[in-house]
Amino acid sequence: MHDERRESFDVRRRALFVVPACVAGGDETPLIHMLRLSFDRRSLTARLVLTLLAIAVGTILLIGVPTAWLVRNQLEQQAWARLDQAVRVSYALFEARRGETAALAVLTAQRPTLRELVQQGDTASLDAYLEVLRAAAPAGLDAVVALDAAGQRLGAAVASGVPGRMALATLSRHAVPEQGAILVLGEGEGLLMAAEAPILDETSSKRIGSVRLGFLLDRPFIAQLEAQTGLEHTLVVAMRCLVTTLGVCPDSAGFSRPRLFQADGLTYYAAWLPLYGPEGEVVGGDEVALPTTEFTATARRIYTILLVSSLLFAALVASLGYVLARRVTQPVLRLAAASEAMGRGDLSTPLPFAAHPTEVAVLGQTLEQMRRRLKAAHDELQRAKTWSENLISALTEGVVTVDEAGRITSFSPGAERILGWRSQEAIGRRYQAIFRPVAAEGLLPAPGALVRQQVLTRDGHPVVLAITGGAPMRREDRGWEQVYVFRDVTAEEEALRLRESFLANVSHEFKTPLAALRAAIELLVTEQSRLSADELRELMDSVLLGVLRLEELVDNLLSSASIQAGQFEMRPRPIDLGSIVEDVLLTTRPLLALRGQALELDIPPDLPPVQADPRRLTQVLVNLISNASKYGPPRRPIRVQATVTPGADPTVTVRVRDEGPGIPPETRALLFQPFRRPADETGQSGVGLGLAIVKTIIERHQGRVGVESDEHGTTFWFTLPLASVHPEHSHARAGRG
Repeated sequence: MHDERRESFDVRRRALFVVPACVAGGDETPLIHMLRLSFDRRSLTARLVLTLLAIAVGTILLIGVPTAWLVRNQLEQQAWARLDQAVRVSYALFEARRGETAALAVLTAQRPTLRELVQQGDTASLDAYLEVLRAAAPAGLDAVVALDAAGQRLGAAVASGVPGRMALATLSRHAVPEQGAILVLGEGEGLLMAAEAPILDETSSKRIGSVRLGFLLDRPFIAQLEAQTGLEHTLVVAMRCLVTTLGVCPDSAGFSRPRLFQADGLTYYAAWLPLYGPEGEVVGGDEVALPTTEFTATARRIYTILLVSSLLFAALVASLGYVLARRVTQPVLRLAAASEAMGRGDLSTPLPFAAHPTEVAVLGQTLEQMRRRLKAAHDELQRAKTWSENLISALTEGVVTVDEAGRITSFSPGAERILGWRSQEAIGRRYQAIFRPVAAEGLLPAPGALVRQQVLTRDGHPVVLAITGGAPMRREDRGWEQVYVFRDVTAEEEALRLRESFLANVSHEFKTPLAALRAAIELLVTEQSRLSADELRELMDSVLLGVLRLEELVDNLLSSASIQAGQFEMRPRPIDLGSIVEDVLLTTRPLLALRGQALELDIPPDLPPVQADPRRLTQVLVNLISNASKYGPPRRPIRVQATVTPGADPTVTVRVRDEGPGIPPETRALLFQPFRRPADETGQSGVGLGLAIVKTIIERHQGRVGVESDEHGTTFWFTLPLASVHPEHSHARAGRG
């Protein structure tokens, strides 16, 4: 095969470099033979030329790469400097707009006609007058609101369209500093530059009201920013693109920090300008983008000059190398051909070498010794590889081997994944440094034994391992070694602990209300005739409260069992949320009365019907109100609020808020998991099923559930679809879980 490839190559070479036989007289001349050998890519000539080319390329790279890097670095510094200047200009433009807004608010509040209309409370005339003022104001004024001294809206004028109405709603709801501030429209649908100025009585200088006005930060505004800075701008709110001068909105993953991104086929440098609200909070931002086109064009020209110069230098070096290499190629051609097989991996065939010249003989002997050493090293590596593969393929979990001195000699990928140590870090260290036991007496098991041991991973996280010890093995080069196989059983241990805790909590939750019921009933039986009406009512409330707690516990247990068995049924239909809340209020009244808590309802009378199962929805509200009562402070109200969230698929959002101490962020993720309860200092008990069932019920209604908490209280919220959105499901029965 080797001879065939060489013959084919010789034929192609002759076609290119050999003079035809009819011209040369039938045989190759010495010059043509030398040319043929010189152009063999396996020849010493080619290798010497390539070596000189490599030196030349290395020299070019040593000089050219730092030069190119410096050029690129300088261009990038210029780009970022220009971006920094554009950010300062953008900030000045935002400040100018804020100052103009504040000045316009002051001028508007000082108008005598506006003062008279506010004093008279003439809302109709006030609306018309505010519209005149809005139309006469600078372009872009989207909303003007007049309020009385109590902050109630008396009149307003807005631009047409949804953004204008949202601007009016935002101005009516939020107070604004007199120096102006940026407000967020709705749930992050836009940004509004707003300002407020007081309306003072002309004679007494007493505040009789105020006027608020605002300019939407929309496309015309960022077009002005683009014209002033010469760069692209993207307004961002809630970490998403609001409006941009680019063809398409950029990727939102890198907002709020300097970055490089691509949009519409172009690459941009981007810098971030945060925008602050009335309380100094970040409500959005302006991402200023500079296209890299002009910088890349300059860099391309410089790189082209460097490349052409480098190619000319390389061509000169190659020409000189070819002339010098032709003088030393003949003596080493045979040795080069013989060593080619070794280069391809043939280490079994001895290398033939000539006895002279001396330099070639020494080179041949050296290559033969190298072949033997390489073959011995290759055979040993192959044996070690086979042994390791057999060891690892026999076990699928973490595998380590420990020598007689207690040092780790191998560390499998499974062990890396479980313990977090890399094999390079673990090998050579004592096993106690890697298997760090939580208990001081923790030891590795004897051969054939299985132990469960809690250890710490590399980052200090505790895990429970089931470790099995293998029989000791003797390695020729390492002495005795022992294999240990282990797997992570932390989840199994946690499941066992949760199950035991759940059974203990269930027992306690049943005993407590039953004991209270028994005591109350015994008093009714033995002391009924001597008890007053108030005492009888108190005992009956105690009985009712105990029954309510038992009913809630049984409902949660049955619901949890139904969910686990896949038999959790739902029968959604159009219902009035207000009537459900009233029923829940009657049910939970004894529980709230026990702690002196009041239930404050904020449910609009015109709230549309929702598509829900009445019984399951009642269960959700009872669970949430019971939790709020349990963890909220005594004699403090619990608020239940319902609002409609408009959109393509409108929903009703229900919020239940208490004034408790709040829930730490690191434990909120556990709230909706079965049998898990965050640690608290209130002494309250529970089995940890209520919120998990709430989550299941709401998700079966195609809704969402969540929690918001701070040091002032906790709010659990959930959403439900409106009945009109899914009329085809009004009498449908939900599938089994």
